[in-house]
Amino acid sequence: MSFFEPKIVRASTATGGTQANADCYVPSLSGDGSRVAFQGYAYNLVADDTNSAADIFVKDMATGTIVRASTAGDGTQANGFSYFPSLSNDGSRVAFYSYATNLVAGDGNGVADVFVKTLATGALTLVSTSTTGVRGNGDSTYLSLSGQGNHVAFMSEATNLVTGDGNGVADIFVKDLTSGTLTRASTSAAGVEADAACYKPILSADGGKVAFFSTASNLVAGDGNGTWDVFVKDMASGAVTRASTASDGSQANGYSYDGWLSGDGRKVAFVSHATNLVAGDSNGVADIFVKDLITGALVRVSTAADGTQANGDSANPVLSADGTKVIFHSNASNLVAGDGNGASDIFVKDLITGSITRIAEDPSGDGLSLSADGSHAGFHSNVPTLVSGDSNDRWDVFVADISGATQPPPGGNRAPAAQPDKTLTVAEDSGATPLAITRPTDADGDPLTITVAAVPTAGRGAVYLADGTTEVVVGRILTAAQLEGLLFRPAADANGAAGGFRYTVSDGKGGIVSRTVSLAITAVNDAPAGVADSYQTAAGKPLVVAAAAGVLANDRDVDGDALTAVLAQGPAHGTLSLAADGSFVYTPAAGFSGADSFTYTARDGVAASQPVTVALTVRPAGAVTITRASTATDGTQANADCYVPSLSGDGSRVAFQGYAYNLVADDTNSAADIFVKDMATGTIVRASTAGDGTQANGFSYFPSLSNDGSRVAFYSYATNLVAGDGNGVADVFVKTLATGALTLVSTSTTGVRGNGDSTYLSLSGQGNHVAFMSEATNLVTGDGNGVADIFVKDLTSGTLTRASTSAAGVEADAACYKPILSADGGKVAFFSTASNLVAGDGNGTWDVFVKDMASGAVTRASTASDGSQANGYSYDGWLSGDGRKVAFVSHATNLVAGDSNGVADIFVKDLITGALVRVSTAADGTQANGDSANPVLSADGTKVAFHSHASNLVAGDTNGVSDIFVKDLLSGTVTRIAEDPSSDGLFFSADGLHVGFHSNVPTLVNGDSNDRWDVFVAGLTGA
Repeated sequence: MSFFEPKIVRASTATGGTQANADCYVPSLSGDGSRVAFQGYAYNLVADDTNSAADIFVKDMATGTIVRASTAGDGTQANGFSYFPSLSNDGSRVAFYSYATNLVAGDGNGVADVFVKTLATGALTLVSTSTTGVRGNGDSTYLSLSGQGNHVAFMSEATNLVTGDGNGVADIFVKDLTSGTLTRASTSAAGVEADAACYKPILSADGGKVAFFSTASNLVAGDGNGTWDVFVKDMASGAVTRASTASDGSQANGYSYDGWLSGDGRKVAFVSHATNLVAGDSNGVADIFVKDLITGALVRVSTAADGTQANGDSANPVLSADGTKVIFHSNASNLVAGDGNGASDIFVKDLITGSITRIAEDPSGDGLSLSADGSHAGFHSNVPTLVSGDSNDRWDVFVADISGATQPPPGGNRAPAAQPDKTLTVAEDSGATPLAITRPTDADGDPLTITVAAVPTAGRGAVYLADGTTEVVVGRILTAAQLEGLLFRPAADANGAAGGFRYTVSDGKGGIVSRTVSLAITAVNDAPAGVADSYQTAAGKPLVVAAAAGVLANDRDVDGDALTAVLAQGPAHGTLSLAADGSFVYTPAAGFSGADSFTYTARDGVAASQPVTVALTVRPAGAVTITRASTATDGTQANADCYVPSLSGDGSRVAFQGYAYNLVADDTNSAADIFVKDMATGTIVRASTAGDGTQANGFSYFPSLSNDGSRVAFYSYATNLVAGDGNGVADVFVKTLATGALTLVSTSTTGVRGNGDSTYLSLSGQGNHVAFMSEATNLVTGDGNGVADIFVKDLTSGTLTRASTSAAGVEADAACYKPILSADGGKVAFFSTASNLVAGDGNGTWDVFVKDMASGAVTRASTASDGSQANGYSYDGWLSGDGRKVAFVSHATNLVAGDSNGVADIFVKDLITGALVRVSTAADGTQANGDSANPVLSADGTKVAFHSHASNLVAGDTNGVSDIFVKDLLSGTVTRIAEDPSSDGLFFSADGLHVGFHSNVPTLVNGDSNDRWDVFVAGLTGA
């Protein structure tokens, strides 16, 4: 058969059949060809299409209904162009990339992003983010949605999606839509990143394998051909296979590209200009090949049925899910008899029989799609004779029914017989139910190949072999016995339509039938699931909890029923009023402090949950109180992590860095920002903005607040905060909160901008000096040490001074880190391995130094009381307000007598008397049995807050994690404030009554349910 005339239907029309008024391209078909997605510039296919941009459309070929998929979750149309759709096998999800900035909230990265639309609900998911939700900083484009709809592969130029992305070229990534995990696929088996760009990924049906092409030479051993090759990455094992090689493994002598995987990932079709992949390749044109990754066998596909090689270029191969058919474009005129149109045509090659059929003329040479069952082909064309009434003179998208393309004429082979389509209905949460499919037959006695073409809708259930554990995926070949034994098990709590199980039966001679078992799940009421809660209050203070944070707030009813709370048992040490909506008022009994509780049940009107316990903690009067700072003005929880607090002198204001974008209005820069929270009013402002309020176009970090809370310093990679910021490095800024004025600090005295990153910083308590660490070499004359230095800027005079020098002005011979200023800016502490800042420094490790900015004198603080140098490294110094005392961490064992615990300890040095005390001990002097870190001194030098993994500093410390402690240096008492696994980010208010910290522990305050790192302030009255 030279030319098969399939039934061709135009997909790019409106629901009523109106022709598109602009070009449409790039179809993607569902597993059975019943739905087709495509990109179109037409604006008359759906109502209210007024965005003047390319959109993604999905057409139901049975009903004719068309919908626009490139819209936000609420239906808002995109404000930018959208391209390259990829449809799941069941037609329920479509992936695409878009330059629009309004499809999801906070999309301010200014690059193309990849999205997945769930068509039934309209929900839209941003895919091109890191595992933790960081948005890509470069275009993410060509993509592939797995047949099962649970993975998306895409090409991206972003450098911030995974750690260690330093190759500066486009990479291939795979996002697991269920877990949110993002993995870079374009790496070698050992994890080495590709040394060249990688392009156009294609996924297997289950997302377990991905094909792409690249000129990278380091993905597999022995790649020395210096040109494009096609690679396949196994996402589970990490193994990489070069597919574009001969059967004996010889590498191609020409470039290969555009790989396409079979459903099970076993076979790869690709284009190659190589002449040495198969014997007798002498046509000098691009050919289509298919590689079996298990056997290594390679066959050339773009040949006539008798093996005659093509006399024109072939391109754009697409494999059926079962790997038995390939469609492709070719300019060849000798693949079938009678091809005299002189144009590119679409061909289908049967890899079992070798027969080849011309389907349609298509001059595009691009944009093919094949349904998973091999029954339908999608393509775009501007040929006006493919369907009747095509008069729009535009590129249109077409779907061709090619199920009979390789069947012989009537009177020859007979197609197999299979059970008619049917529907299976099961109850919600029922066990595995047999599909009860009867064995197919063939009147000619031909052996039959049964291929899975579609599986149930993702999240609704799965089909298994008779063993009940082996899940069946698209593209799997089944035996007749396996088909008869198939089971359907609904997903937990799923109900409603569940899609269907579709399979094809082929006799290998062109006879193919396709059958579907439609699946439905009858709803059954589920009892609510209650989740334990915990709240705290102070002795004598009623606890009033609104419904939004009440006992029902975290409870769940899978059926979506409204819940009511019913009291089961009241508290033992107080009174309780529990409302049906979960709000309550608990009043502790007079004089009571300690643990109390009550229980309730959640009810949906039909069933009740198991009793749920609500733990109540009543703190003694005067105990530590903890408040969360990282919330919006109205109390909304942060939707991303927040860190590194800095407190005003009285603790009434808190500055912190946050990745959240819901704390202030119009936060769309997709970057870490600096926020300042007024703890009295709850008001929050964003400080990392330009003087006119323009948001930063880069990340900002490490805030430092003045004692009066009027100024905040930070460093930023943004380039738009001040005019003319073109140095391309991190700079230090100071924001005056009352006026919004922003000052660039990391400049020389004469205003020259630093030529290297300026980062870790400290704003003096009085707000008139900033110390910072910088790798710049042009801020002061004579900076020739080539390492990071410490600088202090006088904000009043503008004078910049390098602090990391000896008393004689000799520059440090090693890098210096993390400066801390005294309140008046007159002294600065830092740490360094430099050996030339003070005389006699011969320990060869980090020490803590203090520079007197007026006299230039340098004191090494990390020494014993008698001046002996430490025998271990010391770091993270912190000055008291007057600069007299320094707290620091040290691993040395010779700074105080009896230091035998072998862990990092906290010390405080009096710079006037030289006296040194170890702080990280219990009140009775028992040394800590775990590392301590991150000390911060109160301004008067009488209290130290620090983290410690020790479990013996206070009685009853059995949580096994890092805690925050406060040591009173006058009385020796130690108080545990809170559990905090971070071991970082502490800050003491100048008055010694408040400690700021960040933590991801959800029980520190009531209603903490955001599962994020938050910033907290602990009030120490009575601590």
